[in-house]
This record gives sequence, structure tokens and C-alpha cells, in this order.
Amino acid sequence: MSEILRIDDLVVNYGGIEALRSVSVNVGKAESVLLVGANGAGKSTLINTIIGLVQPRAGKVWFDGADITAMPCAERGRIGIGYSPEGRRIFNSLTVEENIMAGSFGIPAREAARNLDWIMDTFPIVKERRKQPANQMSGGQQQIVAIARAVICMPKLLLLDEPFLGLAPVWIGQVGQVIRGLQARGTAILMTEQMARPALKLVERAYVLRSGEIRRSGPVEAIREVALAEEYL
Repeated sequence: MSEILRIDDLVVNYGGIEALRSVSVNVGKAESVLLVGANGAGKSTLINTIIGLVQPRAGKVWFDGADITAMPCAERGRIGIGYSPEGRRIFNSLTVEENIMAGSFGIPAREAARNLDWIMDTFPIVKERRKQPANQMSGGQQQIVAIARAVICMPKLLLLDEPFLGLAPVWIGQVGQVIRGLQARGTAILMTEQMARPALKLVERAYVLRSGEIRRSGPVEAIREVALAEEYL
């Protein structure tokens, strides 16, 4: 399988603390991969490095065959990296549709409208609530809006940072269905999660990150037990 993302021996420091130590991760085109670990393991640091908010001390980030290690954050979105942050971060004063369209900066209006049509067809709750203020939605509904905002530009790679955080079981299932819709379209996904159980149902491979290091990696069947153990650390 050809790669859409490759991370080679990444080292990231925060002040005097080494947050990531020689981390190497890869994601194939149209593949879904999980990065699992407890709070403070370094998951969000890795995501922030991929999107360009953090610069590594050493190592390389490759996207679709190009070295993007020094590329500005805004440019990474334009080349096909989408990002749905931990905690959703929706715009409370905007409607559902306005929140989603806020992610379309940089693409032609006609293309954004076509992409919005696809989102409405794929995520029924978005179509149903499109004119509703986003702050009137439940946490699970807001998470779907945040993911829709990240895919309005139809990225080649979608980064999902803790998509199940704080959600009731019914909404974990609904968000999982949204992710499956993106997978069916061929979107590659790198997901971070502390709640490994629902996430493992959606991916082919997983990495276990602990104290800034990759401790285990492999196909879901081979790594399920150790990944589930991370939920309790």
C-alpha cells in the first residue's frame, strides 16, 4: 500500500521536556490508523506536529511523497490535510451550516457547495439541523459538525484528535457511522484516542504511544489487548 503520511524518527521538545522521542508512524492511502495512549502520552503533540503548529527538533514529516516538515500550517490544509481538534471547538454564534462552511476557506465557492451537498447526504443530522445554532446541539452532534467542517475541503488525510471524548454511547455510535462514511469515500484517517474500544472497530492498524514513545504497533487483532489496557493507565 502506498503511503499518504510518513513520520520518520520525530523528536519534539516542549521547553526542557522531550514530548516525543524518535516516533515513526505511517498511514497508507485510504487506510485508517489509530494512535492510542493515556492522557499525556504525546498523541496531541504528534497531531500538532503533523499540522504544523509544532516544529520538531529532529525527524521528518512526509505527505503524499513530499517533505512538509518545514511547511507553514496554512499550506498543509491546502495540500489535503484536514483536522478535527480535541474538544470540537465549534463557533457557538454560528449555525451548523456556517460552522461547516467556515472550513472551506481557500477553495472555490462552487466546489465548497458541491462538497456541502455530499456532507448533507452523508451526515443526515447535519442536513436536519443545518440552520440551527451550533451551541444548541448536544456534544455528539457538535462532534459531527466539527468533523464535517474538517472535510468540507475533501482532504486526502483526516486527523481526528479524540473524536469520542466526553460522548454518550449513543453518540459514539453515530460519530463512528460518520467516520465509516468518510472511509467509504476513500479518505485516509489518523485518529488519536484514549478510548480504544470504539476506535479499534474503525481502523486496520494501531500504534500504542506511552511517555512520548511508540511502545507497540501492528494490525488491530495483534495489538487489541495492549491497546485496550491503555484505557486504564
